[in-house]
Amino acid sequence: MIKRSDEVDCKAIYQVLLYGPPGSSKSTTACSAPSPLLIDVDNGVQRIHAPSRPGAYIQPTTYPELIDDLSGNLSEFSTIIVDTLGRLLELMMKHSGNVNAKFLQSDGALTQKGWGWLGNEFNRFTSKLRGLNKHMIFVAHAVEEKDEESKVYRIDAGGKAKKEIFKDMDLVGFMEVKGTKPMINFGFNEKYYTKNSIGITDFESLPNVLNGEPNKFITNLFARAATKAAEDGVRNKKYAELKRLIINNIEFINDSETANKCLESILKMTHVYNSLQEAKHLINEKIKNIGLEYDKKTNSFVEKLNEVKK
Repeated sequence: MIKRSDEVDCKAIYQVLLYGPPGSSKSTTACSAPSPLLIDVDNGVQRIHAPSRPGAYIQPTTYPELIDDLSGNLSEFSTIIVDTLGRLLELMMKHSGNVNAKFLQSDGALTQKGWGWLGNEFNRFTSKLRGLNKHMIFVAHAVEEKDEESKVYRIDAGGKAKKEIFKDMDLVGFMEVKGTKPMINFGFNEKYYTKNSIGITDFESLPNVLNGEPNKFITNLFARAATKAAEDGVRNKKYAELKRLIINNIEFINDSETANKCLESILKMTHVYNSLQEAKHLINEKIKNIGLEYDKKTNSFVEKLNEVKK
């Protein structure tokens, strides 16, 4: 079905990847999401500051157990957190041998076919989570690598999943501690990969939960993003309406009088984005085609001099 560009729905469900070195408050921050269910495959819930722990969590020891847990009634949860991505992939790898013995080598490492299966299975898993219509947060450790002469951080994940994880994320935030203050960055940085497709602030400080500040960062972040999306939706609709109105008015230009009336009308409009610049460009194209030009002395459209002489 073909849809109009101003009919794009405002996004209400977000997918996030948080990664960083140990002790950068990744799990705590992830649990600040609205009504979270924590998939604690890292067995780290006890390390989360007690007041910041989620209301519910699961600790599956096998991949089929995880899938079975996610098949239950999850209506009370708004967010699914996977902590950590690396441990999730390990569960998948261990399960791969049960799917096909050719996926595992004798030492337990994946074969080439096994790596292919892992990438495809990871895509199936994320598709399953998206089908639940809930926010999705992946937590991952960061590993330090050397890129030419400088050190960079990459997510601790193997195979195809390392690349696939970024594709559908709305936000990828790198977390670190500056002094004693935990920070998160969604903006460009040469040392690590980030993503910010919803236009929020790039670099932000996190609440100090140890001093009693409420752990609501992700919840507030989603609320801000939703508000911005709604405001953008209104502007986008207004922009589309303006474009239709402008094009309709310009179609009726056939002489200097109608051209000047059209310009006067367009200048009085409340413009959105670059609608005024686009309107002026369209008018200029139209007056060229009908033998008019803009007279800077009178600030109006007039017939070209050579046309008048004819």
